[in-house]
This record gives sequence, structure tokens and C-alpha cells, in this order.
Amino acid sequence: MTNKASTGTLEAYDDFKTASLDPGKWATAKLPLGGENFWEYFDPNTAIKTGDGRCEISVNPFSRSHDSLQVADNPKTLFLSASPLVVKDAQILSVSAKVGATAHQARVQDIWDAFITFNLVDFESGVVLDFLLNGSLVFALFERLYIPGLTDETTAYTREANLPVVSRPAQLHECLMTYDRGADLAEWFLDGELVYRFPGIPAKVNQFGMGMGLMTLKPIAAAFPYSFPKSTSLHGQGITGIWTDIRWGVSDKT
Repeated sequence: MTNKASTGTLEAYDDFKTASLDPGKWATAKLPLGGENFWEYFDPNTAIKTGDGRCEISVNPFSRSHDSLQVADNPKTLFLSASPLVVKDAQILSVSAKVGATAHQARVQDIWDAFITFNLVDFESGVVLDFLLNGSLVFALFERLYIPGLTDETTAYTREANLPVVSRPAQLHECLMTYDRGADLAEWFLDGELVYRFPGIPAKVNQFGMGMGLMTLKPIAAAFPYSFPKSTSLHGQGITGIWTDIRWGVSDKT
């Protein structure tokens, strides 16, 4: 295991010089629910600023929720690359970005209350690789999503690490993730240093969507005064995320 990333040359994905998000590069993520049904990850309170070389997305406060499906309740707004990032055979996929966050009326010592993501998402396998930030904390996360018909309560799970780094509101961190398809291994590098790795990924991923998200992760519960499951993710909080210098590349293993 090396403490430094070796990714080859990464190419720019978006320079964020257009007046709005480029639809040829970004699309609102949609969770397949079977047949022609889907859940769209877009909060009505979403505000986007771009055109100056970076993308700033705010949802303040969060208003989107789902009362029965956790994977639908968590992301409030999520944009994924319009075309998937394909990885084949024993190749290594690398993605990087400079990312920062500012929370609004959120419990900043609880990362799950409101956070932004730089992530790789594959709804076909349920595999998700994430950097999470809220302007105070930075987490690395591996997830196998619970998606009906694909995974169940025993095969869906989350593993995360609270990274030992000082972070402030709107501070940009260099976030790099690599997925080694041949070795079933993912690694996370923060500000140039290896900070987390996840071996033994239980499914081969053929393609990822690269994402920018604004999220919560609060378990759906039958909390008082309710006698039925209900989202617990909204209490008037929100968050702003900044993404810039997004790059990606695929290399053959040497």
C-alpha cells in the first residue's frame, strides 16, 4: 500500500465556465424503482451558481424526503455525470476534485444531519464511493445501497471513516478516489495523502456516475408522535457545496 496516489494523467471533466450546468455533462440522478418508475433526486429549494470556474449548489432548507425508502430519503439533490465513466477488465478509474461545504442551521458535529458529496455511484451494482463534507468534518464512505430487487438487509451496508483533518466552512480540499476493478479495491486520498481504503468490494462495477450531491442520512423511523415509518431527515437545515477542478481518468494496471 502506498500513501501517495499514482493515477497517470487525469483529464478535466468540466471547467464550469458555462452560465448554467452543462446538460451534456450533468444530469439529475434518478433512482430506478422498477418498470418505468423512478425517484428524482432534486429538491425544489436547489439554487445553482456556476460560470466562474466552479459550481456552487445550495439547498437551504432541505424540503425533499421519502417516508419509506431510505435510499430515496437520503440524497436531497444529486447530479451525476451525463455519460457514465466506464471501467473494464483490470483497469483503475480515478476521479478528483477540489470540494468544500458550508452548513446552514445544521448540527455540524453530526455529519449525517447535512453534508455534501463528491462521489461515484453505480445503481446496477449498488456500489457507492463517497467523500462527505459539511464544513467541519470530512468522511470517506463505502456503501452498497439497499435497492429492492438487487440487495437486501443482509447485502446492503455502509462503512465510513471520520478523517483526522481540520476543515472550515467553504474550505476546499483536494479529494481523489480510485477504483481498482481487478483488485476489487477502492482508495481515498485527501489533500494528497491516502486516508482510507476498502478492499473486497463485493460486486464488479462496469461504470460509475460521478456525482455532486447534497444529502442527509437519518434513519426512517416511527418516531413519536407517529405510529408509522416517516422521514426524520428534515428540521430546517440545509447546506452549500462547492466543486471545482473536477478530473478523471482510466489507466491500465502495471
